[in-house]
Amino acid sequence: MPVVSVTNAEIVHKIVYVGPEGSGKKTTVQAIHRMTKADMRGPLRRLSTRFAPGVAMDFFTLRIGRVRRFNTRIQVCTAPGCKDADKVRRVILRGADCVIFVADCQIERLSSNLASLYSFRADEQGTIDGSEAPLPVVYQFNKIDLSEVVEPARLAEILIIGDAPYFATSALDGAGVYEPLRAAIKLSVSRAEAPRPLEVGVFSPGERRRRKKARNSLMALRQEVS
Repeated sequence: MPVVSVTNAEIVHKIVYVGPEGSGKKTTVQAIHRMTKADMRGPLRRLSTRFAPGVAMDFFTLRIGRVRRFNTRIQVCTAPGCKDADKVRRVILRGADCVIFVADCQIERLSSNLASLYSFRADEQGTIDGSEAPLPVVYQFNKIDLSEVVEPARLAEILIIGDAPYFATSALDGAGVYEPLRAAIKLSVSRAEAPRPLEVGVFSPGERRRRKKARNSLMALRQEVS
C-alpha cells in the first residue's frame, strides 16, 4: 500500500525492480534516472550492505505531479538478485505497490530467470498480508539487442506470466526502459485505495498498523545495510 500524508496532500508509491543477478536492474534504473528531467527526480543513491560485497540497492524518487488531488511521488528501487541477499530482498519488498521483474533474454540465462522468479514468488508470499490483493508484476525482458536470445513472447510462455504485461528492452542504451515503469506506475495508482482518515492528521487503526509495520521494516533494513 502507498504511504499517504493527508496533511501534506502527498502519496508515495514504491516500485521495486527484482530479477536474477546481472539481468540489468541497476542499468535500467540508471538509464531512467539519466533520461528523466532534473526537476522530476531526486538524486540516485546506492546503499551497500556490510555483510556481503556487491549486495546493494539503488534508488531514487520520481515526481509525477498531482494524481487524484495528491502530489504523487514514486520510490524507484532495486532489490539484489544474488542468492546471499534473500533476507535483504524480502525487507526491500515490504510495502511495495508493484514489482518489475527484469529477466535476461539470453538463452543461457533461462535457468537463472526461472530460479529468480521462483524465489521472488516465495518472497512475495512472505511479505504480503494475505488480506491484501496480489502484488501486481510487470515483466521487463532485457538485453533483447544481443544475439542468442529468446523471443519475448516465448519467454513469457516459459516464465508462465499469464496476462501480466511484458516489454522488451535494452537497458544499456535506454531503449524501452520507460514502458515497464509507466505500466507499473499505472498499476500502482489504480490499485491504491483513497485514504480514509478519521479527520485531518488522525488515521484509522488499520492505517496506524500499516505505518507501524512500515517503520519496523525500515528499522530492519537499516540493521542489514550501512
